[in-house]
Amino acid sequence: MVALAAFFSGSHASYSTLAGLLCVVVPSAYYAWASQRSMVGPRIIAQGVLKIVGTGVGMALFLGLGSVQGLWFLLGLVTAQMSYLWVLAKGEHHGSELASGATHKASQKQRKR
Repeated sequence: MVALAAFFSGSHASYSTLAGLLCVVVPSAYYAWASQRSMVGPRIIAQGVLKIVGTGVGMALFLGLGSVQGLWFLLGLVTAQMSYLWVLAKGEHHGSELASGATHKASQKQRKR
């Protein structure tokens, strides 16, 4: 809905919203990709720190250049972050069902032996 409101408000509002979305989406996508490649705890923490730094650098660049409208930029950031948290919550719920199913199948195989 925020994207539609920005689209109908003009090209500068759309650009500002897109900039806010990109500040969250790009570091989050890298974090998700890198986290799947390695399940080592310290490396995942380091990638999380890089995600936070990447988001901060993106925000600083867009806001520092002064080429975005603050309200639309903030709405883009909030929308992207809420979407990210929603996906994490849905993925955790979905993943827990898969994990319990896998555990159940493994225990059935052991009983057969």
